[in-house]
Amino acid sequence: MPIVLDTGSFSGNSFVTVIDADMFNEDRGNFLWTAEEDELKKEAALIRAFDYLAVLDFSDTAFDNGVPTAIEKAQCIGALKELETPGILQQDREVGVKKDAIDGAIEKQFFESGQRTLFTAIDNLVKSYLRSATISSRKVLVRG
Repeated sequence: MPIVLDTGSFSGNSFVTVIDADMFNEDRGNFLWTAEEDELKKEAALIRAFDYLAVLDFSDTAFDNGVPTAIEKAQCIGALKELETPGILQQDREVGVKKDAIDGAIEKQFFESGQRTLFTAIDNLVKSYLRSATISSRKVLVRG
């Protein structure tokens, strides 16, 4: 699928072009990205990274002056992760039900929280553009 550039309205499928991502990754020596010659794989990785960002609760003013550079960088970082491991940004969190019985008489049922990978570099770049921009370093961003 070709890249349809988005200016903050979420009507496209990427905030950056493949050329933008190429320059970003080349500047940082991310050879996994720069060595990849298949443009379709790069486009798909950018689109999956955009999907990851699109579900965040951005503030009403986040895109008033176009797409912030920090959000473009976050997409490039996410796309690199997606190129390396397709689907890494969309992984489901496993949550299970656990039952505990005491002497067969009393039974408790509760949910165990699943583990998920945190993407600190991405989260730190975008957090000031979210509605809840006062996130402390101990909390994680909630994606809905």
